[in-house]
Amino acid sequence: MSEELVTPKERALLEIKDYLFDLLDQLNSLIEDNKDILAKNGILPTLLSAIELVTMQKYDLDLVMKIYWNNLYNVILKMNSLPEIKDKLTDIMKDASIINQVKQEANI
Repeated sequence: MSEELVTPKERALLEIKDYLFDLLDQLNSLIEDNKDILAKNGILPTLLSAIELVTMQKYDLDLVMKIYWNNLYNVILKMNSLPEIKDKLTDIMKDASIINQVKQEANI
């Protein structure tokens, strides 16, 4: 019965939540294992800043999707262009593309 009261946007945000939390965990692990590569390519400060902003607001997903998501996604795309870590980003890219897809479908 309570599902009837959930708007499509709220449903999309609930779906995004699990992927976003998983993505944040994966990004933190990637940073631990590849800090030197990320720093050498100048991505580390931007990535850390984006992760921090998303993490601080992770329970306000509407705010994250409207304000912080595009910045984080652009940093992920930059990382994906690095041949040294591209193979380690498979799951991260999968989660990010699912989040983008759900976000677009819900017009968030």
